[in-house]
Amino acid sequence: MNYTQAGKMGHWKRPTEEQRWNLLEEIYANYEEVNAQQQEIAKRKREMGAELLDGNQNKIFGILFSENPSNTARFGDWDTYEKIEQTLKKFVYTRGQNVSSADTKEAALSEQVDNLKNIREEQKKRIASLEVSLASAQEELAGVMDMLRLKDKEIAKMKRFFLVKQLKNSQKLRENEEMDPEDPSAAKRKEIYEDMQAIIAVNKSIEKENARLRNALKAKDFFERVDTQRFRCSN
Repeated sequence: MNYTQAGKMGHWKRPTEEQRWNLLEEIYANYEEVNAQQQEIAKRKREMGAELLDGNQNKIFGILFSENPSNTARFGDWDTYEKIEQTLKKFVYTRGQNVSSADTKEAALSEQVDNLKNIREEQKKRIASLEVSLASAQEELAGVMDMLRLKDKEIAKMKRFFLVKQLKNSQKLRENEEMDPEDPSAAKRKEIYEDMQAIIAVNKSIEKENARLRNALKAKDFFERVDTQRFRCSN
């Protein structure tokens, strides 16, 4: 990452830390809700299958062991067999008295499953988009860290330079005072004063740059916490 790319960061407005956490919490909450709804739908489908099976078994039992004389087969066992065959066909091909309502419920459940799948796909796309944004931010942050290391070297070099210059000026001042202790050179004093003012101005500039770099480090810590939180949630 070069300095030109780093300079563009000033035009990129990052979301606040609270906004990022709220967005991640919303995504994970929706993901958990979709899973819970799918489990509930699967459970209900199993219960409906068991209820349908029990209902048909009761019908067969009633045909075989009915005590109502009107239900007595006119042709004996053959008529009973036909009734059982019809009931079994209704059960096998789901064409019974209760099946129409069961089909309606199952269709509604299937539609709900499809909707939940669509929501889940949208959430996956949203998470993928966030991951791309996070990767881009981490890449730019890596560039900031490289700049920070370069700035640290430049700052240390500049401090050494001004310290040496200050020591040289102090030495010259002492030499001038030793040569003429009663009348030190006013020009030398003015030069030393100007050098000291330059050092103060440079120190202020360095402190301002350090404050900006500290903010960049805070941003790095935030992204590391986000990665840690996402890793924990995925496990």
